Amino acid sequence: MPLKKGISLIYQMIENKKIDGLIKQLILTIGLGIALLVFALLASGIFFTGAVVQSTNGAIKDNANK
Repeated sequence: MPLKKGISLIYQMIENKKIDGLIKQLILTIGLGIALLVFALLASGIFFTGAVVQSTNGAIKDNANK
């Protein structure tokens, strides 16, 4: 029975055009999540690359001083 009520509620929302706002909100939420994930991956990649470059330069200087 609760499923039937839920389905009828969805149909009412579609008829009242309330579903459009929910879809827009869902798309914005998913888009924001993807954007944050991409930013986090790029930032961690930049920081990781910087750490690798610093350690490589340090190793080169150590070998040059030997």
